[in-house]
Amino acid sequence: MPVVDKQMASKRKRVAKPQEERLDDLLAAAAAIFGEQGVSGAKVEDITEKAGVSKGTFYLYFTSKEHAADMLWQRYIDRYLRIGEDILARDHGSHLDRLVAVFEALTEYVLANAGLHRTVFYATHSEERRAMTQKFISAIAAAVRRGMAAGELHADEPELMVEILYHGIGTSLHDAIASGKPLRAEARTRAAGELARLTFSRTPSLHAAATSPKSATTAATGKARRST
Repeated sequence: MPVVDKQMASKRKRVAKPQEERLDDLLAAAAAIFGEQGVSGAKVEDITEKAGVSKGTFYLYFTSKEHAADMLWQRYIDRYLRIGEDILARDHGSHLDRLVAVFEALTEYVLANAGLHRTVFYATHSEERRAMTQKFISAIAAAVRRGMAAGELHADEPELMVEILYHGIGTSLHDAIASGKPLRAEARTRAAGELARLTFSRTPSLHAAATSPKSATTAATGKARRST
């Protein structure tokens, strides 16, 4: 078959789709191409070829490939936020169990989407990321305060403690994904939940008990008695 005939056949195979479905196809193609070539190395024509549309169709939805990367990230983050918000809004279980579930579920989600995270994290606007992050941290801190009011949780500085925990876990996940090494998803998910439980539980941690002034005095006294 001549080249011209092949091109015409390809065009005839293109089926008109609803806009949302076409957008999904383009974003799926963009995610695949970005994963192979990176955002900076990708070409719009590679994305459109994979999606089975014309280059002009791409520009009906996006102004640039960076715009497509931004939209991919936004969809990823929207789902991420919904997961956390849905758990915080539950009316069953303890306040502590909900906090643990939030950090476990978000860790699991990030690791399950490691390829997308690695591909578009640095291609998105950092100011937007920071604003989203701070808003979510404040929402989790508000949940901690509700748990404190109910007498279930403990936190000297709720917002600061959530911020440190959130960024600590997030940085660990980002570094693990960027490294290309095995993610150990189950172990990381359990660890995130355990850190949340230890951070906000009203039960004093063994470390805190061991390093408190009273404990230090007791230990010193016991040592002195043993030496006599």
